[in-house]
Amino acid sequence: MSASSSTPRRRPLRGSAPGNLTHYRDPELSSPLLGSETPGSGLLSGSVDLSPKEASPSKSGAHITQADSDNGSCPYGCCKTETVSDYFYKRGFLEGAYSDVRVTAFGATYRLHRLVLDRSDYFQSLFKWPADDEDHVRDEYVLEFDDPRITQHSFELAISRLYGVVNVTEESKIPYSMIAVGQYLAINEAVCTATDCIVKNMNMANISDVIRFAVSSNYGAASERIIQNGKGILSTDGWEVGIEPWDDLPATVIADVVGEDYFFVPSEWDRCIFIIKLLERRIEANYDEDEIAPIKTTLNEKLHYCHMSPEQLQELESFTDIYGRPYVDPQVLHKALWQAVYLQRLVLSSPTSNIASTVTSAAPPSSDSKWFRIPIKDATISGLPAELDRKMADMLSSSPATGPVENGKSTQDESPKIERLYSWTSIPPFRFSIAFANVSDLLTEKRVYGTTFWYAGSYWNLYLQKNKIQLKNTYQIGAYLHRANNSGSTSSSKYSLTNPNVFAGNVNYQSMPKKHHDLVNARMERNMAPLGSNLHGAEEKENVQDDSSLSLNDLSLNDSSAPSVRSPGTEPRSFLTYEDQRNVIMVYFIMFTPSRREKPTITSFLSVPNDFHKSQSWGWKSNSICVFNEDGTFPEGHDKHLKFMIVLGNV
Repeated sequence: MSASSSTPRRRPLRGSAPGNLTHYRDPELSSPLLGSETPGSGLLSGSVDLSPKEASPSKSGAHITQADSDNGSCPYGCCKTETVSDYFYKRGFLEGAYSDVRVTAFGATYRLHRLVLDRSDYFQSLFKWPADDEDHVRDEYVLEFDDPRITQHSFELAISRLYGVVNVTEESKIPYSMIAVGQYLAINEAVCTATDCIVKNMNMANISDVIRFAVSSNYGAASERIIQNGKGILSTDGWEVGIEPWDDLPATVIADVVGEDYFFVPSEWDRCIFIIKLLERRIEANYDEDEIAPIKTTLNEKLHYCHMSPEQLQELESFTDIYGRPYVDPQVLHKALWQAVYLQRLVLSSPTSNIASTVTSAAPPSSDSKWFRIPIKDATISGLPAELDRKMADMLSSSPATGPVENGKSTQDESPKIERLYSWTSIPPFRFSIAFANVSDLLTEKRVYGTTFWYAGSYWNLYLQKNKIQLKNTYQIGAYLHRANNSGSTSSSKYSLTNPNVFAGNVNYQSMPKKHHDLVNARMERNMAPLGSNLHGAEEKENVQDDSSLSLNDLSLNDSSAPSVRSPGTEPRSFLTYEDQRNVIMVYFIMFTPSRREKPTITSFLSVPNDFHKSQSWGWKSNSICVFNEDGTFPEGHDKHLKFMIVLGNV
């Protein structure tokens, strides 16, 4: 064909720069729609900038999704289709087609693609690192990993994610390695998936290894999530399994858990004995001092010894380690005894319901003694330990106070200083825990009572009540703190049951810490049984006034499970035995319970100080405490026991 041929030829305009598309429209292919366009106005108009830009939605708000593109598949089903991710993975990762970068790791060379690896912040930074020769585009990289947990298998699984393929089955077999490589290569999805796998499979059998991994590795948010979930499990299930599963747990984690209000342990005495056993085991096993000191600090600084009997305080003085050193500083025990005497004086000398023990301020009133926060509003909160602590701090404070001010208004030049105000008391709160058995078998409108216990001259118990919500065809639990009348009248068993001692014969009651200079006192051996009670809370706070007084004898547990409730133990409380004769007293309380919907989070119900008459109850009703089937039973796999950790205090 000669050069004079009339057939139009397509060619770019002279002088067009590489990478710029020029507009060309074949007249023979014109259509009414295309014909309406003017040169330079089409989708492929001149000077189109193809450099990467942030995606922005169209004016109509429409977006093209993977699902939209899949609609173009064969309508007859005869054509072989392949997803984009599968194609990228097969042709790009496995076959290395059209590779523009080579990465060497673990002795193998991978032909990969910059655009795909660019999904990782690590590779973004790597590719931006200047080459030795500024005119040379580097296309080979050698990766070496110092972390021994990063393996070739985990590396390949992580890179596969960048190519759109996620093999959860294989990743779940090596979650530690996936966290390590995901953290190193900044592939966050790999880290989160592996963390979730670890958390969901954590229990008291493997918790020591898991938490040690998280603490020693310091993998940022992944480690913190694992640690907080581990603390949640330890707080709710750690005491009942005994001390052996706590072996090799970091001392800092143990110290944080065993001193918390929401650590499930029947009584403060049981808490103390449990911690001493942990110390005894570590000292005898020659643990380093840094794996002992934090636990001993908790034992001496975070326990409320003033609520133990003088006989128990005396018993604690006799416990020493193999070197003859006392576990509890004698000065701590002596101070606790004086605190108990001080509380007795406040209770017996107060003519009103209030013993005037609170102070409101932004900081503790003084540094020479320990102060405790009091709830200033009723609230329900939940979370893992760290999150729960943050929320508790907010809920225990009042509206922020502002200052400084000028003529009642803050100045423009000086931002007001924000301070949260707290209500403080120097009297440590009373703490105990209880597990309710067979709640799913409880008949509606029937109460189940926990052990009655003595605190600050009053007798207390806690009870649960199961209620039917007709409109929703489901059930809810009411949990109430009850100030018992210490009269001798009885109540009909027709309306109430006594909660059995779930932990009678528990491993924690099979032995006491060793006395290296004396035999274990048989009297205290009998006194090891827990003083428990039952409780819980919900969204609807209630006040209940009983018409009949409950007999303390009726509410006691049987002789094989726990001591009589006629006293706080099997022996008299000597000179600290007293009764609060006031008809009305002011008490605040906080109820903790493990979540049955989202383990291992903990739910907390906070109550401001309320008037408690004798035979009066305060508590909550809620359908969030338990998850019930339509017939009122627990779903399969749910713990049949309901646990509660209680904090209460006179003000």
